[in-house]
Amino acid sequence: MYYDKRNRATLNELAPNTKRLALKWYEYLVKNGIEVLVYDARRTVAEQRDNVNSGASQTMYSYHIVGQALDFVPIKDGKAVWGGYNTAVIQKAIKEAQRLGFTWGGDWDSDGNQRDETFIDSPHLQYEYKGYGTDKVLGSIPASKPAVKPKSSQGDGKAIVPYPGKPLYKGAKGMVKKDVERIQRAVGASVTGKYDMATEKAVEAYQKRKKLNSDGVVGLATWNMLF
Repeated sequence: MYYDKRNRATLNELAPNTKRLALKWYEYLVKNGIEVLVYDARRTVAEQRDNVNSGASQTMYSYHIVGQALDFVPIKDGKAVWGGYNTAVIQKAIKEAQRLGFTWGGDWDSDGNQRDETFIDSPHLQYEYKGYGTDKVLGSIPASKPAVKPKSSQGDGKAIVPYPGKPLYKGAKGMVKKDVERIQRAVGASVTGKYDMATEKAVEAYQKRKKLNSDGVVGLATWNMLF
C-alpha cells in the first residue's frame, strides 16, 4: 500500500472497537490491492469547532471527536482521486466497511439519514457501536494533536500531490485550475477553480487549525499539510 505507514498511524488514533474493525477493513483493502489514503480520524473539540466555523463541517456532534469515524480518499498512482468513490473497486471497499458495521457518509442526506443528494460525505466512515461516545477512547488526545505525516508532511516516500513550485493565493498569476480545485476540496470551500475570497478564508481557517501561518496563502508548508 502506497500510504501504509500513514494509514496505520491514523487508524491507531481511533477508539478500541472502532480501531479493531477499521484495521480489519484495512487488511481487506491490502489483501485486495485497493489503494486509499486514510487522511483523518480522531479530532479534538477545538479542531471540530474550527471545521464548523469554516463551513467544512455542519455539526459539533461528530463521531470524529469520540474516535468513531475516519475519512479516506481513493488513491491511484500515488495521487488522490476525489471523484473515485463510485468506482466498482471503491464501492466494493465501502460494502465491506458496511458489512463490518460502518455507516458510509455517501448515503447521507442533510439530517444524516438516507441519501437524497442534499448532503453527501463520501470520504466518511463511522462506527456507531452502541451510540455516540460509547466506544471508550484509550488515553487522551492533546488539544492540538500533530498531524500524522512523516518527513515534511509527505507520505511514505513521496507527497500525495507534488507542490506546484510556487505559492497559490488570491490574485496570484499562472495558477492551475486543478490545483485550486484540490485546495478547495481539501479545505471545504466551494469548488469553483478560482482562488476567491471564500477560498482564502477557508484556507486561513485550515491554517489556524493546523497551527500554520494563517495568511490564506498556500505555500509549501500548507500544501504538504493538505496533501
